[in-house]
Amino acid sequence: MDATTTVTIISTIIGAVVTILTMFILMIKFVKEPLEKRMDRLDSKIDIVKNDLQAQINKVDKKVDDLYQMLLAYFMKLDNHPPKSQDE
Repeated sequence: MDATTTVTIISTIIGAVVTILTMFILMIKFVKEPLEKRMDRLDSKIDIVKNDLQAQINKVDKKVDDLYQMLLAYFMKLDNHPPKSQDE
């Protein structure tokens, strides 16, 4: 092998390594970073939905508690004053 062939082979190897590194860096910049941004936005939207659902669940729980208190008061009143029978 002469010197030109050796230089050509080394140049080709260096070019391939530089190309692979450049592609890797570009992949990180244009794929990974936007993907992470989208994931962050999606996480924030999920948090908003979760908080909204929790607020709705709390409202329903309060309404159920209020209904339970009304029914309890009604039946307590019935126990204290039983309805008059028709025989009396």
